[in-house]
Amino acid sequence: MVKHAVILIPEGRGRPPDFFLAPVAGLPLLYRQIYSLWRAGVAKVTVLACPAAGPGLLKGLARLAPRDTVAVASDWETIWQETPQDEDSPRLMLLAEVFPLPRVFKEFVRLPLAPHTVALAIIQPAAAPRLPEGPVQPVYQASVEDSVVRSLTLSLSWEKPWAAGLALFSPEAWQGFQDWEKADRQRRGTSLASPENLLFGFLFQKVAEEKVIAVCHSGTEIMLIRQERDFTPAGAWLVAATEGSPWGEGFLEKTANRYLAHKILPHLLTFPLTPNQITGLDLLVGLGAVALFSQGTYWANVTAAWLLLLVMLLDTLDGLVARLTFRESPLGAKLDLYGDTVLNFLVFAGIALGQYRSSGHHIFLWTLIPLTLGYWGCWKALNPLRAVDAEPRPLRPAVPLKAPASGLKDKLRSEATSRDFFYLIWLCALLDLLSALIVAVALGVLFFALLLHLGPGKGRV
Repeated sequence: MVKHAVILIPEGRGRPPDFFLAPVAGLPLLYRQIYSLWRAGVAKVTVLACPAAGPGLLKGLARLAPRDTVAVASDWETIWQETPQDEDSPRLMLLAEVFPLPRVFKEFVRLPLAPHTVALAIIQPAAAPRLPEGPVQPVYQASVEDSVVRSLTLSLSWEKPWAAGLALFSPEAWQGFQDWEKADRQRRGTSLASPENLLFGFLFQKVAEEKVIAVCHSGTEIMLIRQERDFTPAGAWLVAATEGSPWGEGFLEKTANRYLAHKILPHLLTFPLTPNQITGLDLLVGLGAVALFSQGTYWANVTAAWLLLLVMLLDTLDGLVARLTFRESPLGAKLDLYGDTVLNFLVFAGIALGQYRSSGHHIFLWTLIPLTLGYWGCWKALNPLRAVDAEPRPLRPAVPLKAPASGLKDKLRSEATSRDFFYLIWLCALLDLLSALIVAVALGVLFFALLLHLGPGKGRV
């Protein structure tokens, strides 16, 4: 497991010292990279910055975490002191302008490395969604054969695979890099060489030794942020790539609802709202819908149905905000899950009570019995607390990652804990068909629970 990571802040290109503290989806880029590395299991992150940027970074990072988990260095000698040699621990290094998805870090730190080798992220341009705007920036084109980088060439062309500036060093390669940098420093008589040039200078040597392993990614997994104009599309790209709820999402939640949430999310991130506050608002709006459904009148039902669509949107937003700002917590996850489940039950209970009030037929009160038993049975059988394992599989060098297909039990759990049925409630409210819906749901949920417990798949869901 990787214990230490180093982030190199490239110099020059007319960027201000605090360029990498500009926000991406509501969080400074450098903070986002550090949080992603921590989530990947990295114990300590050291940032190498020029002396002009050091004070500002130190002030900001001091609020982020204690010094034993993040540090700022202004020279390579400090880097070697902050990352003492460890025979069993690879080291990760990246340029601050390299912006991968968080899961890329998780995959990268788990790569198996042979002694004296370096794993280097290679971007396949054919899959890239966009090229940088404005003047073309040079990149290091990579020639890859049999998962080994055969050459690196500085070029203005983005049409061939290129190195992204994300590398994983075996312990022996890290020691070799340290020795090489010290020798280079003595030869030049200064320690002010560009971090990017030093990194790729050492990689050129390892390429000549055929010790650089290519780890291929698409442009949908890693992008570069080199200019101010790159921050806005980077935020939109990150929002679009953010994973859904670990409890599962239904089809409409993944499509229509996620589309609306992604449109609202960039604006929502400008407000100091926590995910739990959004969850609380979600529950309050949902309880308001329950109260309206319990009245039983047509317009109360229609208003409540529209509130349910707002509940769906808020339910998507709280999870997206939590994952984007690294504020997930066990309390928030359980609050979201238990709140959703209880609210879903209360919505149908409110509909049943409202239909009884409007019609006087006791059958709607009797529907509460199969509804309660069915909900309890589905909860016991599907066990939503056992979240779908979202941990990526280990990434093989030069092979793109493919997500494993979900099994039947995962699909059942996703649909059972989703809120796609809110759209059906909305439609039935508009058509004044809630009386038929509540009877069908009460019987259907009980039948579904019995099927889960007594059917062929019992005990395996």
